[in-house]
Amino acid sequence: MAFDTFSPNLGILLPGTGNDAGSWGNYTNTNLGTIIEQAISGYVIQVFNNASITLTIANGADSTARNMYIECQGTLGGATTYLYLPTNKKLYLVFNNTSDAQPLNVKTVLGAGVSIPNGYRALLVCDGINIQMAQSYFIGAFVGPLVGNVLGNVTGNVTGNVTGNLTGNVTGNVTGTTTALAVAHSINGVPFDGTADITITAVASASSLSGTTLAPNVVNSSLTTIGTLTGGQIPVGFLTGSFTTNANGLSTVATSGSASDVTTGTLPLNVVPASVLKQATLGSGVINVQSGGSPSGGSDGDIFLIY
Repeated sequence: MAFDTFSPNLGILLPGTGNDAGSWGNYTNTNLGTIIEQAISGYVIQVFNNASITLTIANGADSTARNMYIECQGTLGGATTYLYLPTNKKLYLVFNNTSDAQPLNVKTVLGAGVSIPNGYRALLVCDGINIQMAQSYFIGAFVGPLVGNVLGNVTGNVTGNVTGNLTGNVTGNVTGTTTALAVAHSINGVPFDGTADITITAVASASSLSGTTLAPNVVNSSLTTIGTLTGGQIPVGFLTGSFTTNANGLSTVATSGSASDVTTGTLPLNVVPASVLKQATLGSGVINVQSGGSPSGGSDGDIFLIY
C-alpha cells in the first residue's frame, strides 16, 4: 500500500492508492476549499507587535503563509523588523500597512529579501531561497515609488522624484529641482555643477597667435595678453591708444627699416609691443603681421607689422 504524501510548495495532501477510505471527502474539501483557495485568492491580515514574525506552510492544513495576499498591520518597531516567509516556491502580494512608517523587510531565513516602503504593496516571489520582486518589466502607467535599479529604456513621462544615478541619454525636458552633478565641469574656466546658472565672461589670452584672423567681436572681449604675433591679421578697430610717426614717415618706435607709404601722424597701436616693430605701412584696413621682407599682399589701407 502506498503512503500519503504532500505537494512540495503548497502542502496539498496526495493520498496513496487505496488509502484513507471514508476520509476522501474531508481531504478533498481541505485540499480544494482551504489549501488551493488560499494559494489562489487567499487574503490574510498579519499583525506585528514591534518584533519580527516567521510564517510557515503546514502540510494539509490552514496556513497564513499560503495566502496569496498578506496585509501587514500593527507596529514594526524599527527598520530591522522582518517578515520571514517559508522557502516554498510561491508568489506573494505583500502590503506594508503598518502604522509606524517603517519599511517592511521580507525574506526567508536562508536568503536575501526586499524592503517594502510603508504604505505600499509589492508582488514578490520565493525562488526556494530568496524573496525577490516578481516583476521586472512594465508596460503602461506605473504609479508609486520605484525602488531599485532600472535596466533598459524608459519611454514616456516620469512624474516624481528621481534619487540615484542616471546612466545613459535623456531626451526631453527636465522640470523641477536638481541636485549637483557628481563631477562638476568647467565651462570657459567657470565651474558648473548643474545647480545654478553661471555667467561666462568672454576672455581670450594666448602666448602665441599664428595665422589667425581675429573676429570683430573680439573687440568687446577682455583680451589683455597677446604675446608674440607671428602672422595673420588684426582688425584695426581692435587696437586702442596710439604711437607717433616722425616727419620722415618712420615710426618713432621702429628699430630699423623704412616704408615710403608711412605718413606723419598717430596710429592706434599701443597693444603691440614695440619690440616686434621694424617697419610699418599705415592705413585704415587691417594689420598684417609678417616675418621679414617688404610688405606683401594686402590692399589699400592695410597696415603691415614686419619683425
